Amino acid sequence: NSCHNCLYLEGSKIAYLSAYAILGCLCRVLIGRILGSECVSDSNDTSTWMYPVAIKHNLCLTSNGQTHQNGGALFIDLPVNMLGSFIMGLLQSAPGLNLAGANPIACLPSDHWFQSWKVSHLAIRTGFCGSLTTFASWNSQMIVMMEGSMTELGTQIFKAMFGYALGLASAMASFQTGRQVAIWLYRLTNPNLAKEDDLIRDECNEMTMKANRLLVHRGLPDFERMYLTHHLDGKEAEFSQYKTSDLNKLNRWRSTTETHRMLGSGFQVELQDIERRIIIEGKNPNSCLIRCASNFGWDVSSLKKWVVAKQKHKCKSSICQKGMTKSKQYVAAAFPFCAAAGIAMWYGLMETENGGEYFTLYRTLWVTALFAPPGALIRWKLSIMNGKVAEPFAWLPIGTVCANVLASTISALTLAIEVIIADSASKENLYLLAAVKTGFAGSLSTVSTFVAEVHSLNTKYPHRAVGFVYAFGSLFLACIIGLMIYIPAVKSV
Repeated sequence: NSCHNCLYLEGSKIAYLSAYAILGCLCRVLIGRILGSECVSDSNDTSTWMYPVAIKHNLCLTSNGQTHQNGGALFIDLPVNMLGSFIMGLLQSAPGLNLAGANPIACLPSDHWFQSWKVSHLAIRTGFCGSLTTFASWNSQMIVMMEGSMTELGTQIFKAMFGYALGLASAMASFQTGRQVAIWLYRLTNPNLAKEDDLIRDECNEMTMKANRLLVHRGLPDFERMYLTHHLDGKEAEFSQYKTSDLNKLNRWRSTTETHRMLGSGFQVELQDIERRIIIEGKNPNSCLIRCASNFGWDVSSLKKWVVAKQKHKCKSSICQKGMTKSKQYVAAAFPFCAAAGIAMWYGLMETENGGEYFTLYRTLWVTALFAPPGALIRWKLSIMNGKVAEPFAWLPIGTVCANVLASTISALTLAIEVIIADSASKENLYLLAAVKTGFAGSLSTVSTFVAEVHSLNTKYPHRAVGFVYAFGSLFLACIIGLMIYIPAVKSV
């Protein structure tokens, strides 16, 4: 049964990631065309709805760097990289923003039904944001501009260098803005948690040097976190929800651990590990933690009994009835993305009677979207490697580095092949190259996760430059490899 549940969960993740990757890729291509690519089209081209929209509303912001139009530093994918980074920042968890509570999505109320959609959280962050943003296409445009043979303005090294700097700075600023908006929404939608957060911060400022300051385990559910640290301000009414006999179990755990909950008393990591495994994960602590608890007299059995009693109470109360049922949640969440995948397959593979540029564009678009899921899934699996490098580079997110550099290499290869076979390529070959470059490589790489990791490294190591070493190192490596592939191909033509 456990194995079956694991397979079901893994299958759900793959399905959701694939669906969101398709949506992210479609949004990236469409936004890129409306804000940039359509602006260099033939002024008489009315075969698509995008060109009239871009011209009528004066939406031309970016340039592909290959025409007489200046502004290649504002590369085609700059707006989507900023948008995806902003969404990534907006969807941070409460612990990720160093806020009170354990909300997986800090900007939503604690009891919101979407808080429990953990697979969807992964799919939106990794699938949608990861495929909406692209490291590979950004790098590819810069190397085309630096080489210059295929552009009307010639070599544009300075513009390309500025494009790298602008792309990194704008994405990081967008991510930070998303985080700040998430904090504002958190305080607006969770007033009790906001009060608790203020109380904790006030105590941190006033009692930093005092020995009687209690450690706050921010990852615990609201009630346990506030009860164990005597921060039940405004939450006393919740006592009425539980039987006195049940609360006595939690009180027993608090009384036996309070001495070691004081800052500076030691063994706080072990204490938090036990609470995390029992209360949050619903698992038994390992033998080492059990031995530690026994030595210090921590009543682990009372904590386990409290969790069981709380679960029984929760299932008898109206809390279980809030929002939609799980079956309706799955249907509501899966339907639009399954529909998107179906439409993508239909338009990408069907034969049309009218043909022409209109259908060529949309067939290319949808075939491209179909190549997005493999790229996103490979990137997701590569992320498992993050943190697995030996010292002194244990901080390096090697999985993301591999994904971005590999995608940039593939994108540069497709650019080189396009140059070599430009005069003899069939439409089918062009479909495939577009799908590999924009769909697969574009979704294999990511900017949203990339800037989130840069921010995390800068926060974790404020006195070291590892965040910027990672950022500039990734850009430099992708640029050099791309030029080594692209320049020989152009010179051979």
